[in-house]
Amino acid sequence: MERVKKLEEYIRDYWDERTEQKKKYIQEREQELEQELCQKLNILIKEQVKRQEEDEQRIAKYLFLCRLSSSGYTGSYDVMLGLSDSRMYLDEDMSYTYWYPKLIYGTVDKDMEDVTSQLRKKFIRLEKYELFYLKQRLLLDDWEILVQTYIRAIDHAYEQLASSSLVLDKVFLVLCGDYMEQLRIVKRMERDT
Repeated sequence: MERVKKLEEYIRDYWDERTEQKKKYIQEREQELEQELCQKLNILIKEQVKRQEEDEQRIAKYLFLCRLSSSGYTGSYDVMLGLSDSRMYLDEDMSYTYWYPKLIYGTVDKDMEDVTSQLRKKFIRLEKYELFYLKQRLLLDDWEILVQTYIRAIDHAYEQLASSSLVLDKVFLVLCGDYMEQLRIVKRMERDT
């Protein structure tokens, strides 16, 4: 593990520059990501409205964005966007969709090639597990960029939810985090009664 830390230290300047460039790139194209989010949200709204027609007691309580750990292993780089009632993970009728935000994750493989190239200048042999660890760190940085964009886009998303025929809880919470973990509240929306 000590060697992995040395690898990480060696590419820190490159990594920081890459992250800053990506943040700027995303800020310039934030509206594109917001539109993708709204398209995915439309899918969820339609499903939940249909379920609410079948069960009038059903009330949407949470909108959540989850990082899927498995997507780093499979290379799909999908995240999960979902709507559920107050039972969250126990909600058998929650709606969710997978989303590949290409603007965020589209360059991961090329970025890892660049990282590997940088590392080969100093380190003769690189192990697969070391590169895999670094890739997971890179994906975590990209996830943080996505979360910040998601938080900024929430107001439009909430308008979309509130203007639909979907029945929302009086206190509607927007969450994000790792799937099947305790999600953190990133926004709390309260409507007047």
